[in-house]
Amino acid sequence: MLAIFLLFFLLAYSYHGKGSLGDASKILLTVTSFVFGFYVNNLITQARNRHSKVVESLREEGGYIKAIYLILKSSFENNKVTETRDAIDIYLIAGMDYKVYDYVMSAPQFAELYNKVMNLKPENKQQDGGWGQIIRVIAEISKGRTRIETLVKERVSTFEWLTTYTLLTLVIYFIYTLNSGTLLSIMITASISTSLTMLLIVLYSLDSLRWKEDKWFWDPLKELFTSVNLIPYYPKILVDTGRVKLVRDQPVRLAEYPYPFPDMKDKRIILKG
Repeated sequence: MLAIFLLFFLLAYSYHGKGSLGDASKILLTVTSFVFGFYVNNLITQARNRHSKVVESLREEGGYIKAIYLILKSSFENNKVTETRDAIDIYLIAGMDYKVYDYVMSAPQFAELYNKVMNLKPENKQQDGGWGQIIRVIAEISKGRTRIETLVKERVSTFEWLTTYTLLTLVIYFIYTLNSGTLLSIMITASISTSLTMLLIVLYSLDSLRWKEDKWFWDPLKELFTSVNLIPYYPKILVDTGRVKLVRDQPVRLAEYPYPFPDMKDKRIILKG
């Protein structure tokens, strides 16, 4: 934010208008500002609602996965628990390898988990009851996946972004025309321009599902891995870019990808901590 403010401050210092607008320009500024505010507010509201629904659905899915593991532990032999947990691990890893809006690409790994659960063979009444509960849970995950796959596709379109950028450019242009060149005028111009730009950054963060991702995505996933007795897993690039903060001395698995996304060939997993 500071870098953006400094950029606009330097621009306002270098370029300024007469400090006033003609009647036609005033009308254009008023209309453009109103349309920009209304339009961006509408897009942010839609993106925030979508973000909340995706987070809620993923949390729900995590709860179901944990339930499968706990039911298995209480009803089945260790070898079946381990086999199913391995399938859970593969599924969770696939969810981390692909970006959230490429959620559909983890479908093959979910199919493997689904088949593993369906092929469990209960050998007594307790296992039969536990297996019945697991079947209901895996069915809920399947329905939830359909909902998530739909939600992640509902992104702001290219046309909507172009419209937003055009409106922002026009508003900032009129604001700079009102800049008289005094220090106060420069500060106000830079502050307003920065605030308007930050609105678009917030919109992008919500639209790309990166808004407070450590709180809504990475921390819950770490807890989910741990709750099913697995070592947390992250793409190494998330750590390198600071999007994921590792806990000191906590074991984690970090994945390196030799080839551009989404090619997972020759993926390397490093154990750290």
